[in-house]
Amino acid sequence: MAALMYRHFNNVMELYIIENYKERYPDLKGSTLTDQLIKDCLMEYGMQSAQVLRTPKGKPFVGGLHLSVSHGGDYFVCLIADKPVGIDVQENRKVAADKIAERYFTDAEIKYMEENKESGFFILWTRKEAYSKLTGEGLAEVLRGTEVLERKDVQFTDFQLEDGVWCSYCIEV
Repeated sequence: MAALMYRHFNNVMELYIIENYKERYPDLKGSTLTDQLIKDCLMEYGMQSAQVLRTPKGKPFVGGLHLSVSHGGDYFVCLIADKPVGIDVQENRKVAADKIAERYFTDAEIKYMEENKESGFFILWTRKEAYSKLTGEGLAEVLRGTEVLERKDVQFTDFQLEDGVWCSYCIEV
């Protein structure tokens, strides 16, 4: 497991990346697997025992810590922070980007996607999902077409875990 610590302004957050996460616990699936992976990340963070709780919409949390998790392709990512955060990882795949953009992207986002092609789509989509996880609203936030390019309430960071595996996270500022 790779652990990366980032400092944003006065906030501390740690990003845990587990590659080939399904192989770690081959008998576990769904939220049982997710909760076990979160516990592994929390142990790495320094919490020896923690009960993973969930909001009514499914956002995980533990005590006073803010968590966000995602999985895509072979990767599981877990972001632990001292204030609300959201993260998403997506593996590059064939999607109807124009149709999705037409339905869920703002005009400025469509322009950004047209200028940046495939990478533009995946950056915007991972940002939308990361923001939805920060708010705890889940897909309802994404389906509303919430703007993710010019937000002043959060800071986004976008990167690739490897070629074709897109990741974005956001934290309140």
